[in-house]
Amino acid sequence: MGDDGTLGRRRAAGLLTAELRALRKLRQTLSASSLHHAEVLVRGLGDGDAEVALERLISLADEYGEDRDIAAAMVSIGWDSSGENVLERLSEFGSLHKVDQRTVRRWSDTGIEKLAALLVGAAPWLQPRAILALSSVGSVVQLQLELRVPRNIAMGSPRLLLNGRDVQMDLPMIERSARGGRYRSQLADAASLEDLPVEIDLQWRGEKPGSYTAVLEGDERIRLEATVRLGHLECQLSLRDGRSVFD
Repeated sequence: MGDDGTLGRRRAAGLLTAELRALRKLRQTLSASSLHHAEVLVRGLGDGDAEVALERLISLADEYGEDRDIAAAMVSIGWDSSGENVLERLSEFGSLHKVDQRTVRRWSDTGIEKLAALLVGAAPWLQPRAILALSSVGSVVQLQLELRVPRNIAMGSPRLLLNGRDVQMDLPMIERSARGGRYRSQLADAASLEDLPVEIDLQWRGEKPGSYTAVLEGDERIRLEATVRLGHLECQLSLRDGRSVFD
């Protein structure tokens, strides 16, 4: 990703950091209703649904629950704490670790920055990923599709087309799961070398837009060109002396 993407992530992290600090100031426990103070977080984690955003924020924090700073941040914004305000929450966490409020606030500041970075990292934790692997075996090009789905994300079955023809990948609709998972199709023949060029269109829809990767292994005579357009992964396989539809 270029400089614009890096700058965009920094800006998003800054906005999320500010929102998490604002939540820390509230005199209430962390809840879906309190998240109306955190529009960027709700939009990014829940597509505008505060209940979903809360569930995913807690899931992310639990995943990194052994990190003292992140634990302090979550307590300070009102999660898993009986304190009615930030000072009480900081004192509560400090008593468990035998440190003062000032120390816990420093931990919380660092934890908030860590949470923001996790939420807008280069590979967002909540973004489903589809990997289309292509390889040549003799005179035949085979393909396999792997789906990587984060926890608490529901996705439909992917649709794969070769020259406009549906290819059955035997991959299911994916329900929300507390653990997430990986799903891999069986190997399938895509085309013989003599049939190239062939166009591939991968469509995958669900709760969150997927990211796509296309990988070609093997025969150096084959050229792979891929682009993402309107949520589709569009590829063309051709022989290196052929002309690409993207030229």
